[in-house]
Amino acid sequence: MPMCVLFPGIKESADGYYDIWPHGHQDLFLIGTWADATWAIDFYKKHGFHLVSYEEKEQLLRKYWKIPVRQIETSVVLASSNWTSSN
Repeated sequence: MPMCVLFPGIKESADGYYDIWPHGHQDLFLIGTWADATWAIDFYKKHGFHLVSYEEKEQLLRKYWKIPVRQIETSVVLASSNWTSSN
């Protein structure tokens, strides 16, 4: 089961590096955020995440999150680089 984070906070370490998870972490990560939060989407893409397809987003949000339908409609899901649709 992947680690799922909805609208995550991003923590800056003392050296100025933004940590999303511990270095070397091998777990699967799914990040849910607003589709209009382009700054957040760009940030995660820069750190190796990719947007999942519309169909997969719908399935993942319904499976791993308990959010209203309207929020599903206005959200995207980004997956860690080790995520594949077969996970």
